[in-house]
Amino acid sequence: MAQRGGSVVAQIRYGENVFSPLTLEGSADAIFSLEMAEAVRCAHFLKPDGFAAVSRHRVIPVTVTTGSAVYPPDIEDRVKRVFPRLKLVDCMAWAAEAGDVRLANTMLVGVLSQVLNITEDSWLRAVEKNVKPAFLSSNITAFKIGRKA
Repeated sequence: MAQRGGSVVAQIRYGENVFSPLTLEGSADAIFSLEMAEAVRCAHFLKPDGFAAVSRHRVIPVTVTTGSAVYPPDIEDRVKRVFPRLKLVDCMAWAAEAGDVRLANTMLVGVLSQVLNITEDSWLRAVEKNVKPAFLSSNITAFKIGRKA
């Protein structure tokens, strides 16, 4: 769906006692989103003291371009109201400066890594395990940029 303008939601749970892959509303420790309106749409999953890492990027949906809906002009203000613990970042701009907008997701993972109880070394090993060798160096750099944000 994301490649055709739709949204994609994924949930990841980890720990010693995980009995379901789905996150209950109000129970997520953190969320991260590459688009502000999508972050607001999924806010109900975050627990009250949870952390949100959100990119300032805006993706205008087809419903808006066809005139059947309106993209909220105050979306950044809404994001700030909905998430008390928020890191709002310009991942798409950073990734464009780095030469590849596809690095935005890895940068945002780096931002998220600041608050989860997972070591930086574990994050880097996961990147190494899941990224093709040709793209590994740029993804590690992107992760570290996000982590420092």
